[in-house]
Amino acid sequence: MAVSLKVMGGDRDAPEGICGYTPSADSIADGLGRSCCWRETWSDERNNSNYCVWHAPVTDKTTDDFGNEYLRERTDWVERLDRAFLRRGEIGAADFRNTTLCNAYMPLADLSGSNFENTVLYKANFGGSDLSDSFMVNTEMRNAMLGGADLSGTDLTNTTIRLSDLERSDLTSADLHGAQITETALDGARMAGAQIDGRTAMLDHSDSLFKIRLCVYDPRHDVGKEGTNDGNTGVDGVAEEETTDKNNAPRAVKAISNDMDTRLNQAANTYRTIENLASKNARPDLQATCYVRRQDIRRRQHTHAAKTSESLRGTISNKARCAFQWLSWATMKYGESPWRVVYTSLAVILLFGLVYPIVGGLTVTAGAPTIDAWQPIGQIPRSPDFVGEVLLSLYFSVVTFTTLGYGDIQPSGATAKLLAGVESMVGAVLIALLVAVLGRRLMR
Repeated sequence: MAVSLKVMGGDRDAPEGICGYTPSADSIADGLGRSCCWRETWSDERNNSNYCVWHAPVTDKTTDDFGNEYLRERTDWVERLDRAFLRRGEIGAADFRNTTLCNAYMPLADLSGSNFENTVLYKANFGGSDLSDSFMVNTEMRNAMLGGADLSGTDLTNTTIRLSDLERSDLTSADLHGAQITETALDGARMAGAQIDGRTAMLDHSDSLFKIRLCVYDPRHDVGKEGTNDGNTGVDGVAEEETTDKNNAPRAVKAISNDMDTRLNQAANTYRTIENLASKNARPDLQATCYVRRQDIRRRQHTHAAKTSESLRGTISNKARCAFQWLSWATMKYGESPWRVVYTSLAVILLFGLVYPIVGGLTVTAGAPTIDAWQPIGQIPRSPDFVGEVLLSLYFSVVTFTTLGYGDIQPSGATAKLLAGVESMVGAVLIALLVAVLGRRLMR
């Protein structure tokens, strides 16, 4: 099927019978520069253009269509196939080593077993394509679209994938040793049996919730007026009319949603995907980081839901959940930090220890005199007795917090007794949390 073109890049003067296609500057990765295709015009009845077999906007190309242009035996020279058009093509086991495929348009293509070593895939569209068992070592993917692509069994060692779309892609049994996968959408990706190691990076270096850019759900992402990335169009702006293949798999990256709920859900699912992968590859630190960030996203979801809820009940419910999430983060980092539980416990002990003498004082039951309530702040005595009172109050706070209850000191007054009961309950909860957090860490 031939597709009419609207030239975006432009053609340089070339002799008759020469392709002469030249991509636009914004479709080429930085540092590469534009290049003019000097291949022969493809003489095929389906080709209504003067382009070569690589740039001709004809779907369903096969290995036979390429003839001598089919990449099997390659040299070490860099091959320029920028904006190549291979929609629904079938040229499995091709050799794309040392090739630039900037803005290449190859959705739903059969490229299984191909060699992409040292290849540049900048803004390339491989949505729904079969790239299974391919060799993609040292490949650079930036702003690439591989939504729904089959990458099962693919060797992605030392590959850089950034600001790309791997939603619903199949990475089963893929080799990700040393891969750098950052700011990339992995929502719905299947990664069973995928292998990672200590050199594999799947998160950015930011711990701030507001700087999380793992997924490409960022308004600053390069999105066109129609809501799709420039790579979603074919050579010279041919728009793709289909959104899914026959198996309902996404054949290209979807428009970045402006709906906050959708974006947060996608981000949370991406973290879950990496979390499961880290768990299966015995990477507890990565697993813990993804879990914490996923919970941060959940907290942000509750905050957004509280702001947008149309009912008072919904607003109160979401605010309560947000408060609980914040408390969980502050006291134990969602169950990932035993040190936060320890610091919280020390803060509670110190706070109650300083409050007891203010609200009623303490009574030593072993024959010693009562420790009366302190004077007003401006009249607190600065003497060894004052220091002793503070230390004794802190001692009482410790035994109350740990629910030991030695009985040698009792709170004086109703308020002090009420605070002692509250501290006892808080202490029991925090001690239980510390045991749970330590158990969670040890089991991981």
